[in-house]
Amino acid sequence: MSLMKDEKNLRTIKFMDKEGSVFYIDINIYKRGKTGIQLAISGHGGGGSEQNYNEIIPANKTQAQFKSLWAKYQLKNISKETLNKILSVADEIVELEGSKSKSDDWSKIDDDKIVALAKHLELSPEEAELSIKLLDGNRYTVGKDTWLVCTNMEADNEAKDSIINTIDDIGISNFNINISDFINEGWFKDALEESYESYAQDIKIEDDDTYGNRLIQEMYEQNVITDDDFMSDKEGNINYKTLNIDIDDKMEDFVNKLVDNAGDAVEWYKHNFGEEEFNRTVKDNYLVDENKLAEYVVSMDGRGSILNRYDGSEYEETVNDIPYYIYED
Repeated sequence: MSLMKDEKNLRTIKFMDKEGSVFYIDINIYKRGKTGIQLAISGHGGGGSEQNYNEIIPANKTQAQFKSLWAKYQLKNISKETLNKILSVADEIVELEGSKSKSDDWSKIDDDKIVALAKHLELSPEEAELSIKLLDGNRYTVGKDTWLVCTNMEADNEAKDSIINTIDDIGISNFNINISDFINEGWFKDALEESYESYAQDIKIEDDDTYGNRLIQEMYEQNVITDDDFMSDKEGNINYKTLNIDIDDKMEDFVNKLVDNAGDAVEWYKHNFGEEEFNRTVKDNYLVDENKLAEYVVSMDGRGSILNRYDGSEYEETVNDIPYYIYED
């Protein structure tokens, strides 16, 4: 918790309400002048955050009293007597939580992820059985709250899937990154190859004084065909206008040679069509490598900032020698 200037934390309490939601509450005060005190209670749980007293379904009279005091005095100037009353009720909540019958026998729970989440939330096995339910996949509910509990690989996949879904929802342009680093090059490689295939067919019908047509000339210059591929007279003089092979049999080798010589297909496209056309093509054809981009974002931002929608933290608990990673969803 980060306190503002003139703010003081007096209590941090945890309790479970009637519906099994776990609440974490900070009781803070602000100093107003020399003697003034303003109450500032905040916390999260029950599917809400900050001023979430409406989410509390009291499990007992003490919780109900605390909820009422919170609602009545929040962000108001209060007397020391009122403050002491609020703190006394908070201490009673802590005492009641501590007096609950608790064991350390987890044998009745066969889902290690529930055990991991319970330990993170400081719940007993009895409380875990009551409040933690599997929602779907790696997600569990604790009252009104949802938590994500994953193995290391599952956490990686969840984070990457989250980024990919965000790309689909808001578009790549909203990511402050150089998209050129995450382009799916396959489309541009195909475009490069198709361009040279078309080029080869075009120059096939262009005359050349020495080689008959430009395709033969360029194949010869690229060493795709050699002197051995031409007809010769009895004296051994090569006739460069007459081949002893089918030129179409060399077409694939010629195109591959030109593609290799062109180098990077993305840079070739930019050079020939310009940056503006390149960006339009990427957008219109969905050419961003989403998996590559997602891996980059996860490596830079961390899984917690992506998966924990409350405070960006990643928590770890080990059960039966397997680490589990926990996020408030």
